[in-house]
Amino acid sequence: MNFPDQKISEGFGRVSVHGLFLTSGIVLMSWFKSGEILRSLGDFISKARGGGSS
Repeated sequence: MNFPDQKISEGFGRVSVHGLFLTSGIVLMSWFKSGEILRSLGDFISKARGGGSS
């Protein structure tokens, strides 16, 4: 019983491609989330500053 190398590499290629999509999706989501957090943090700081000065 012998498995052709092409089939094995094909399977690994599919897995790596799927992993790549998954990783890029996670990175994009975390980047978007951090951007949202930074924006809300900036709004909070500017509001706190404005409230303190006025």
